[in-house]
Amino acid sequence: MRLVIAGGGTGGHIFAGVAIAQEFKSQSLANEVLFVGSEYGLEVKLVPKSGFPLVTLKLGKLVKQSIFRKCLTLFQIPIALLKCIQVLRSFKANMVVGVGGYAAGPCIIAAWILKIPTAVLEQNAVLGFTNKITSIFSTHVFLTFNNIPPSLPARKCILTGNPIRNELKPSFVKPLRPFVVFVFGGSQGATGINQLVVKTLQEIQKLKDIPKEIISFVHQTGEKNYEWVKKEYENSLLPVEVHRFIDDMQSMYNRASLVICRAGSSTIAELAATRNAAIFIPFPFAAGNHQEYNARLVEKAGGAKVLIESQASGEHLAKMILFFMENPKELEKMRENITGFYRPDAAKKIVEIMKIQAYKNV
Repeated sequence: MRLVIAGGGTGGHIFAGVAIAQEFKSQSLANEVLFVGSEYGLEVKLVPKSGFPLVTLKLGKLVKQSIFRKCLTLFQIPIALLKCIQVLRSFKANMVVGVGGYAAGPCIIAAWILKIPTAVLEQNAVLGFTNKITSIFSTHVFLTFNNIPPSLPARKCILTGNPIRNELKPSFVKPLRPFVVFVFGGSQGATGINQLVVKTLQEIQKLKDIPKEIISFVHQTGEKNYEWVKKEYENSLLPVEVHRFIDDMQSMYNRASLVICRAGSSTIAELAATRNAAIFIPFPFAAGNHQEYNARLVEKAGGAKVLIESQASGEHLAKMILFFMENPKELEKMRENITGFYRPDAAKKIVEIMKIQAYKNV
């Protein structure tokens, strides 16, 4: 059978797509997978690195763009649609799954025109712009969170959870001394988090009674912020590791006593899978403010704490970190509660449902 994964743009979309592709390939060596994405997205780097072929579309964005950019994208859409029809026919696709991102739109519509079974994965608590459109043309909408967006018919919605990389495993033993604070803002880094944590470390260092053996930081900054963040930490009284990017996330999740990060759906799924307590600082400019909605759902379940970037200060975050360092039982409760968002069979469930649809279509 042949599966097309459509979309991308962000690491979260791509990693979910890769997880689905890995599951599909694991079921039969004869199964084939093709990714369709944008030539401007992270899929250009991440998909080939994962070992899957990629076809790219010249397609821009529509939301929060200038009039010129919107007009250019509107001109590109029918061209991309025709290319997707050609690609799906040539590949002889049996099913198409959209994982979000603008490139998913033309591919899902092309599959609908060709009567190929389609579905979309909504990773967030708020329905994304592309998924609002593509869900109209899809047989199923796979949901990460147990809440159905108001604009979707319940009959289409299936709770699967968010597929994640199959190499991530739970870590049950967490370090208490030193108390390891792991900071990251996604593969690109997060300037807002980087600035806040630098100030937080300065606040903690004002407390002279904290020996350096008690607490340490590991900070993934992203490429563009690496140099200035590293310089800020040069005279730190506390142990700090600074990294541009961390490939081996499993080892870091194992080491972490507490995680400080954004609240993308893939990040939440990884924290749930690896059993990590977190302070979420949602990206304030996420479409539809979906990261805060994601974070609030986890906080409501007792699996994390939420700190709004515009309201946060170094002193505030320092107090939160020190509270959890001194109250390990509270951290353990959060670790237990966040595992409720872990659905290890998410990719398998999506693949099985799509195979049923494909067999019906034969």
